[in-house]
Amino acid sequence: MPIDTDSDEWENGHRFDWTAVHIRSILSEDEAMTLDEIADELLEQKPDIIPKTMREDERALKTYLYRVLERQSRRDLVEDRAVTESDGTVEIYYANSGKPGVFPLAEIIDNFPRRFSKLEKELESTDDEVNELEGRLTQLEYQFREEHW
Repeated sequence: MPIDTDSDEWENGHRFDWTAVHIRSILSEDEAMTLDEIADELLEQKPDIIPKTMREDERALKTYLYRVLERQSRRDLVEDRAVTESDGTVEIYYANSGKPGVFPLAEIIDNFPRRFSKLEKELESTDDEVNELEGRLTQLEYQFREEHW
């Protein structure tokens, strides 16, 4: 069903290609992955970034991801190689080129929560320790007053 470009749905829609951003975060410069492996990884980690109609149809999903990878390959963001497998079949592998992405803000938005979740847990732990120390200090103050007053 079409939506009006003056609507909240349109205005609140994102302009980043989250699929491209997440594909680049999945791929490394050291290890290449096949289209099937990328699809499985995306469906496991971030199924909500893939359009619903693509998630429900494996063929449509692979076509969609192939187009995203092809677009990134043309921009030299993803490297691809046709590799002959041990059984003689040819498989295309993809790796991150290591070059800066087209959507740097989206990459920051994507990476920010993951990178700082560990720091947040450490701060929560520190907060618990501070609360415990404050409780001990209060207890010592009370004992001191009892003994010296």
